[in-house]
Amino acid sequence: MTSAYEYRPKFKDISIGASKKRRGKSGTAESEPEAEAVTCEHKGCDATGDFKSPKHGGGHHNFCQRHAAEYNKKWNFFDGMTESQAKAFSEKAAYGHRKTWKFGTGPNGAQTKLRSGDPRMWAASQGIDENALKASRKQTGRTRLQVRALADLDLPETAGPTEIRERYSEYVKKFHPDANGGDRSSEHKLARVIKAFKTLKAAGLTGSD
Repeated sequence: MTSAYEYRPKFKDISIGASKKRRGKSGTAESEPEAEAVTCEHKGCDATGDFKSPKHGGGHHNFCQRHAAEYNKKWNFFDGMTESQAKAFSEKAAYGHRKTWKFGTGPNGAQTKLRSGDPRMWAASQGIDENALKASRKQTGRTRLQVRALADLDLPETAGPTEIRERYSEYVKKFHPDANGGDRSSEHKLARVIKAFKTLKAAGLTGSD
C-alpha cells in the first residue's frame, strides 16, 4: 500500500473506559464516583443485590443471583387476582392489551363504515374514472353496472347488441387458456369478460340469442 493511502487515525486517546471518565478543571482525567452497592434483600444474606426481581403492584426487589433465582421460580404473576381477572388478562394478552372497537365504531368508525360500502372505492381500485361514468350515464341512460360491464369489454357506453356479442365472442377466444397454449395468465380477464356479458344480457342489451 502506498503512503498516499496510509491510515491516519484522527483520535489517539479513545479507550473502552473513556465514557467512565470526565475531565477536571486542570484537564486531567477523573473517574466518576461509583454507585453504592446494594445488599441482597433476602433475610440473612449479605451478598450484593445485583439482580432485580418484580414486585406485585410495581417496583422490584434486589437479590443476589441465588436468591433471585429462588424468588423468580416461586413468583406467580396472577397472585392476588380473582379467576375472572386472570381470565380477562389472558384474553387481552392475545391482542397485546390494545383497545379494540366493533366494526363501524371507534375514533374513525364512521368513516371506515362509509368507505367500505362506497362504490367509488371499488371504481378507484379498478382504475375506473368515476366522473366519466357519471357523464356517460347521463348521455346513454345506462346504469353504473352496465357502463362498467361495457368497459370490461373495452366498448363505448353507446355500444349496441351486435357490437357486444361480437366483442364477447372475440375476447372469449382471445383470453381462453386453450387459445394460448395452456397459458392461464389471462384467466382473470376472461372471468371479467364473462361476468360483463352476463350483466349486459340480463339487462337485455345483447339482443336475441
